[in-house]
Amino acid sequence: MSFRFKRSKISIVLILPVALILVLISGWSGSDFEVGPDEANARIHQKFEIPPSARNVSYESNPRATRVTFTIARKDFEEWMRKKEFRTRPVTPEWPASRFIFVAPGKYVFDILKEGIAFDSEGTCGISGSFGFEDGLCSAVFSCK
Repeated sequence: MSFRFKRSKISIVLILPVALILVLISGWSGSDFEVGPDEANARIHQKFEIPPSARNVSYESNPRATRVTFTIARKDFEEWMRKKEFRTRPVTPEWPASRFIFVAPGKYVFDILKEGIAFDSEGTCGISGSFGFEDGLCSAVFSCK
């Protein structure tokens, strides 16, 4: 007994691009609000390595960029900053920085930071952001320039 397979009317040439598009749309985006650092690190770009002492981690991630905010003690932030080898500059009222603050899952507002530290990493793809001395909020983005 032998079986013969009929050729499908839908070509594999059409199926593969559609499947790729579905994977890109569904699998590369997500957000969460005020979770722990372990949960966030498991879901966002590995470059962040959010410190274990971080609290209230919120993020939004898609194929273009990942945005993250978390609260952390200044000492722990400075240790994370040294480990990541960020370039820094002071944030002052004369030289403020913009930042974003998550207000709900996937929703954020922009704010002006007047006292803290602005930072970024070298290279084409990296992390940039700011840390506020008053509220201990770190606001960071991973993207490619």
